[in-house]
Amino acid sequence: MANNIGYCTTNKLSSTHIAKATVPVGGLVAGNLVLLNDLDNTITNNFEVYATTQPTTGAFEQTHFAMVENGGFETLADGRRPDGQPDFTQYTFEAGETITAVFLDAHLTYEVGCATVTGGTSSDYSSDIGKYIVPANATYVGAVVSDNTGYGNSLKIVAVKYLPVGGNFGLGYVQTYVCIAQ
Repeated sequence: MANNIGYCTTNKLSSTHIAKATVPVGGLVAGNLVLLNDLDNTITNNFEVYATTQPTTGAFEQTHFAMVENGGFETLADGRRPDGQPDFTQYTFEAGETITAVFLDAHLTYEVGCATVTGGTSSDYSSDIGKYIVPANATYVGAVVSDNTGYGNSLKIVAVKYLPVGGNFGLGYVQTYVCIAQ
């Protein structure tokens, strides 16, 4: 089971980098890439929540791609997730929920679970340093490629690190790509 991780790790973000979006049928997980062009017209008097669109080859040169972020699913006052997955890296956002996403704006830094994207070198993720994470055709999952030509947004992989995710006695770690948006 993949650990779905997606964070913008830039310390201070302007509100212009952050978006709210409606989860489509089939759900989303942290680290997914979504195209956010239009507001969700199914919400009455909506002025801020985007409709998510699945990336396709015809849209790759657009610059309105955003990454689904971990978080935003705490709904009880004490921070518990009602009827949810206790492991935040396994959480699936269900259709109709509103999620937080951060646009892939140049120079912002992101952390993405290595297992969250396709095409990475699972035997040695550090061999992917210098490659790019780009939208994959007809899916919300990003793909690791050698060249980002033809993409309006991409994430350049600059490092690989271990992120603690808990587990028994707090000893669980997963590998993540550290990326800079291009």
